[in-house]
Amino acid sequence: MHHTLRPLFAAALCAGLLPSAALAVDATPADVADATRAHAALNQALADVDLGAIYGALPASYRSALADTAKTAAGKVDPAVWSAAQQLLLQASASLTKQARLLASMDEAKSALPIPQADAAANLDLTTEEKVTMLVRLGSRLGAVAKAADRDKIASGGLASVLAVPALTMKGVTDTVKPIQLPTYTAKAGADGTVTLTEDGKDTGDTMVKVEGVWIPAALVEAFADRADWKAQAAAIPAMSDQEKQGVLMAIQMMTGVARQAGKAQNADELRSALQQAMMPLVMMGMGAGLPGGGGDAPALPFPVQ
Repeated sequence: MHHTLRPLFAAALCAGLLPSAALAVDATPADVADATRAHAALNQALADVDLGAIYGALPASYRSALADTAKTAAGKVDPAVWSAAQQLLLQASASLTKQARLLASMDEAKSALPIPQADAAANLDLTTEEKVTMLVRLGSRLGAVAKAADRDKIASGGLASVLAVPALTMKGVTDTVKPIQLPTYTAKAGADGTVTLTEDGKDTGDTMVKVEGVWIPAALVEAFADRADWKAQAAAIPAMSDQEKQGVLMAIQMMTGVARQAGKAQNADELRSALQQAMMPLVMMGMGAGLPGGGGDAPALPFPVQ
């Protein structure tokens, strides 16, 4: 498995890490050892899709920013919409887990999937079996998170406990995946206090920086730069009108049905057709076809699917 750290961190966390002040001293041998261990642990957590471990590896202030933002956002979401979204994610994760091998083969054949991240995922140097493993682990972990993500729990600050739940199991699927072979790296201390881990046989590597006593990938630094604004942005989410609520619920129910259909697909064509249908509710929103967030004078949808 090559070069998974940077792209998978961006997909798993949907964010990066706050810039640290540049260090003025060379990295010490102890720094190199610590950074190497942190890098290896994060790589393993990514390979396992262990969201709890990834979250736990963040500096304390970053974990607080994520937890506070999730807490605030959960309190703003309508309970019925939250419950419907939970069911959508649970169904989608089950279908993803079940169809992992079919999806992996479609990706290997460079089939055009109607998913924005498909091209980026296709660039990962994974074997077919490793792709299956990643998709199964992703689906089973997201399913566990969806099942555990009670609105009141998140709203009371329980993000960490939700992310730490064990992955779900699916007999004959999750118990048959092959292990992912992690690459080996060579560490080099930088004059600015950073440590670079370069995969054997490659020219470029992952630079690790120390923030609040924790070694983290510098490639993710900028995305947390505005974390101080996240809670306020979540607090500013507007309440839905009854019409908006019904439109969002309709779209979520449609996508849940499509996800269920995708789980029953028997071949690539059927699966591709189901994935294309999943885009219809989003297109309807964009066109303002009676759903919130559409064109004209309709208010912006207070839900990140527009």
